[in-house]
This record gives sequence, structure tokens and C-alpha cells, in this order.
Amino acid sequence: MNPEISGGGYFVDLGSHILDLLDWLLGPVTYATGIATNRGTRYRAEDLVTGVFSFRSGVEGVGVWNYDSFQHKDQVEIIGTAGALRFSCFAEEPLRLRTRRGVEQIEAPYPKTVQLPLIQTVVNALTGHGESPSTGQSAVRTARVIDALLSDYRENH
Repeated sequence: MNPEISGGGYFVDLGSHILDLLDWLLGPVTYATGIATNRGTRYRAEDLVTGVFSFRSGVEGVGVWNYDSFQHKDQVEIIGTAGALRFSCFAEEPLRLRTRRGVEQIEAPYPKTVQLPLIQTVVNALTGHGESPSTGQSAVRTARVIDALLSDYRENH
């Protein structure tokens, strides 16, 4: 919660994982703009971030990260022409695929150590035994999106 040490608040810590996942699912972000503020004033870092994105794949999106809300809601929704996929990034919940046929729940159980599968793909990539969906290049792209969304807030605080 100390931006001088961590670079920002919960958005930098947690939002980065969501943005990295969207980069992997939808392709790199080609345009990002946003607004950040500190509504709750419990700490100095941003606690509310909104963003608008364009992805290389042609997908357009919006995001809201509110860490000063009375309600904890962790939800990502991708809406297309044939349906919508809703899922949580950090909670152990099923994915929900909604189409004209109805809603299908897809179980997505968390591993005992949630980071282990990604760490294993990184180890596999470094040892020449596979590829990792998260790379140094994708990390830089995610950092640039975060910087774009927080640029005005950082300049003024």
C-alpha cells in the first residue's frame, strides 16, 4: 500500500494478473486509457481504477477495479456474438458460459497452491520443455497498460 515501495496499491498487485490473463486470452492491448483515484483515503495508493482498452484481436473492453467498495466482486465477462463467458480471477467459482441454449457451468477448481501451475510452465519454458503463457514480453505489455491507466494519478500524487 506504499506506492514508493510497491509501485501502487491493490490494482498494481492484483489487477496486473487480470490484465496479463486478458493479454493471453484476447491478444495484446493496443490502446489503454483510464482514470485512477483514491476514494477511501485509508492509504496513499489508488483504490479505484477505470480503464478502456482495445486489443490487437479487435476486442474492445472496459474495466473497473474498486478496492473501496462495500461489496467484494471479482468478475470478468467476455461477451461475444454467440454467447458470454463469465469467470472470477481469484475466487474458486465455476466459469459460466451463457448462450442461446442456456447457461453451462464449467468447473475450474483451484489447485492447492494456486501459483504452482504457472510457475511450472515457466520452469518448463526455461528448461526447454514447453512454453509459458506468461513471458517477459507479456509482463512488459501488462506493465505498460498499468502505467497508462495510472499515469495521471501518478503525476498528481
